[in-house]
Amino acid sequence: MQLVFIDDSGQNKPARQHLGELVAVGAVMVPEESVAAYAQDLAVIKAELGIPAEEEIKWNPPKTSYLGSGACQWSRSSDSGC
Repeated sequence: MQLVFIDDSGQNKPARQHLGELVAVGAVMVPEESVAAYAQDLAVIKAELGIPAEEEIKWNPPKTSYLGSGACQWSRSSDSGC
């Protein structure tokens, strides 16, 4: 069996003129037998970066979250953690 994780994002009023509402959908499909290993690998990566285990990884996290609060200064261009 395959497990599918789906997420959506939207903007009601994008910055570019004349676009109207934008909606994006992303998904990942993982074989059921690989889910536990995938979750463990993600937990290791989060721990190495200093991200709390319960923190949801988001591209644009809310300011009330650990990643959105500025506590984590990690960037994709550096190797340093949070």
